[in-house]
Amino acid sequence: MAMAVFVNFGYWTWWVEGPASGAELFGQGVEYSKRRGIPPDWAETELTWALLDLGEWDDVLARADRLVEGAREFEWVVLEAMVRPTRGRILLARGQLEDARADADASVALVQTTDIPQSIVPSLTLAAGVAGASGNRSRAVDLLSELEQRTRGRSRSRGIEVAEAARIAAAAGELEPVERILADPFPPVQRANAQRLAARAVLTEASEAFDDALALHTEAAQAWRAFGHVYEHAHAHAGAGRCALALGRDGGADFAEARRLFEKLGAKRHLVELDELLGGKAAAAS
Repeated sequence: MAMAVFVNFGYWTWWVEGPASGAELFGQGVEYSKRRGIPPDWAETELTWALLDLGEWDDVLARADRLVEGAREFEWVVLEAMVRPTRGRILLARGQLEDARADADASVALVQTTDIPQSIVPSLTLAAGVAGASGNRSRAVDLLSELEQRTRGRSRSRGIEVAEAARIAAAAGELEPVERILADPFPPVQRANAQRLAARAVLTEASEAFDDALALHTEAAQAWRAFGHVYEHAHAHAGAGRCALALGRDGGADFAEARRLFEKLGAKRHLVELDELLGGKAAAAS
């Protein structure tokens, strides 16, 4: 009973107050379990979610490797489907596409047997991201559509990673699945509000309303900085920089901050994207 309190309170503290406070409670749940001989895997899995937001990615990978191994040993399908996407997102951002694909494929297979949105949403989002990074836009759109369909009526959970889903949808050129998710109410808490704001910024940019998108990305950057989500904070600055360039303005400060944060994470894929964007703009101006 006490263990459930740590996990449930930790989850909502993460969403309301930020990942630092959530990680503290999840960590207490892990230690409580260990002291009493209770498997700490569930609390530690949720701890990795908060650590992902905090940018403690090397710690997440070390924990995730061990948690996946344990979940496979004991055939704990739900737990494996909760932790694999966390690892896969880091691997994808770091440019380790084939390793990310392995986690994505396994995650999609696992969530065919579970109806828990905390597993479904990250698994299908990761798989869509891998498909998009591989150039398979139709597969990415199919996975986002499946995500939207399977989470209908789960307004509390279906927007868990909607900003990431929006970036995938925009790159694939099909916004409708994410627009349907955003049409639902979200819990009125800090992380959900920032997810919605960031997703709206991406979709507005995709519609080429760059003035409005710049304002939204800038607001999202402020929201993510306050919340403590390093990866989303970086993406918001990158989005603001792109919109500034599209408007003929100087996006240098936003790009510099995005680069600093992506470098902190070792997010090589996104650093390459920045280099390609800025290199292309420099070439066009010369």
